[in-house]
Parts: sequence; structure tokens; C-alpha cells
Amino acid sequence: MPKKYQFIIQSTTSQMPQMCWGRYRHVAGDRVSPTDLASIGAALYGPRWQTELARALGVSDRTIRRWSSGATAIPVGTIDRLRDIGRNRLVDVATAIPT
Repeated sequence: MPKKYQFIIQSTTSQMPQMCWGRYRHVAGDRVSPTDLASIGAALYGPRWQTELARALGVSDRTIRRWSSGATAIPVGTIDRLRDIGRNRLVDVATAIPT
């Protein structure tokens, strides 16, 4: 069964929400599997996630396709970059919703 990634807004004492990675957490330096990459990409950008994720990571679409197919190893540290992208997207969504 593939891992599921969800962004959960948790209330904090500050005005900024925090992001959690569902029930699976990675530690710094972990490698992302191709399946994980696809799950995270779809959670962040929807079904046509590859182009947007490539732009956000600063890599080519072709690199994302190679990573997601398993043809090329996903570099260590990519999970940290994905977390940063997720946090930024969460803040964008949270601030776009009127209170």
C-alpha cells in the first residue's frame, strides 16, 4: 500500500499554521522513493503535478520523469525541499482563505 501524504493545518499559538506529513514522517537526509514523489507531487499540485513540481524544485520536467520512473535516483535532501514547498503552499492557501 503506498504511503499517503496529507497536509494538516494545526492550530498554534502563532497566527501561522503548521504543516504535518500525515502519519509518515521522514527525517532529514532521507531519500524519497519514486512512489513517494508521485504521492507528494499529486498532493501538492494535483494530477498534472510533474511540471509544477519541476518548476518549484528548479529542475527540468525530464528530471522529474526520470525520478518518478526510477531511472535516476532522487537526490538525498529532496524531502527537505519538498517540505519547504509544502509549507509555502500551505501558507499560500491559508492566507488566501478569508477569515
